[in-house]
Amino acid sequence: MKRISFEKLMLKEIGLNKKAVSFIPWWVALAALLLVAITVRSLELKLTGNSEDGLATIIVTVAAIVFAYQQWIEAKNEASLDKYYERLNITNQGFYRWDNVREMFPHFWDEEGDIPYERVMYVYLELDNLEYAITKYQYSSMQPDIAFRSLVTFISRCQSKDFMKLAEKFVQRSIGYSVTTRAIVNKIANPCNISDPQIESWLYEQLEPRKSEMLNPQIKLYIQVNQP
Repeated sequence: MKRISFEKLMLKEIGLNKKAVSFIPWWVALAALLLVAITVRSLELKLTGNSEDGLATIIVTVAAIVFAYQQWIEAKNEASLDKYYERLNITNQGFYRWDNVREMFPHFWDEEGDIPYERVMYVYLELDNLEYAITKYQYSSMQPDIAFRSLVTFISRCQSKDFMKLAEKFVQRSIGYSVTTRAIVNKIANPCNISDPQIESWLYEQLEPRKSEMLNPQIKLYIQVNQP
């Protein structure tokens, strides 16, 4: 039985899964093209009486074309995602620098009193970083260990109760964040919603490291064995 790495188990329990559906159309296209190639070759054989030596070549060629096209599409999508976050960073920098721009959005930090805009924007930046990693991982553009590190970085920020409170609030009220991002932030803020008790305890340990000595010894051993 293949042991699932702690990173993958954590990502799965927290609600971060790869979008397998994104690959289905390409397999369908591959099957369709292969079917066409085989049909055409079969008709050619019946008409000419030639051997089937060229059939394998046709199949390999078609498969290579489909695979290359898929790789091109994935690279294009990844470049588009990176470009989007580059542009988002530019607009955020303008928000920092220009007081007159910030004056248009007082509701960003005045709803619950005098919250400095620097704190608000920092929380938004961390949420953007988290969603970037989520999206990359979902579309297989990021390895599990890197996605795990990104998740742990965000969790470490949530050791601040003020940060976690703002993050949970912002991600729920903003229409700009994905359903997955909202669900993950909600689970981080509420570890009791995680079904796996080991992962739940691990998350509590990350959020409140000073209380880690209170963990069940068996759970601590599980974490040490499964964590790289």
